Amino acid sequence: MNEFNGFTFGGEYLIGFGPHFEAGLGVGFYQKTAPAVYTDLVNATGQEIFQDIKLRVYPFSATVKFLPLSSRNPFQPYIGAGLGVFRWHYSETGQFIDADNNIFVDSFEASGGAVGPLIFGGVRFGVGPFGVGGEVRYQDAKADLPAGQGFAGPRLDLSGFNYVATMNFRF
Repeated sequence: MNEFNGFTFGGEYLIGFGPHFEAGLGVGFYQKTAPAVYTDLVNATGQEIFQDIKLRVYPFSATVKFLPLSSRNPFQPYIGAGLGVFRWHYSETGQFIDADNNIFVDSFEASGGAVGPLIFGGVRFGVGPFGVGGEVRYQDAKADLPAGQGFAGPRLDLSGFNYVATMNFRF
């Protein structure tokens, strides 16, 4: 599952509540494809049986941030928490083995949504109305895959760390 470590790119619309708090609505994008093989099985010629596993997630978030140095400081570390809504699309494509150990080629796809909490911390640097930043975010969300469609497991775990790159525009 470490093959799914990657970056999420996104942005938030933030409203300040005093110099130390902000509330935000955000949207992002994540996509990654990871190769997979059966660990104990090979085909008749001794070659590995390959699949590509692809996950695409559109995270939507509602957050509250605490900025200990105030939002007026050009260097702004922060911590926060919120609720995430995760639209996802998942697919497994390649060679598979059925109950009789026959190898076949197929593709399995599913889409859906999941809701879960998130916590994060980051820093942003502002110069005038512009800024850049980075954030580490942990989300906890799980989704059920459709039963009877041949997926490797019954649940899709969307939990984990995200690395978010942000650009800020103050207006």
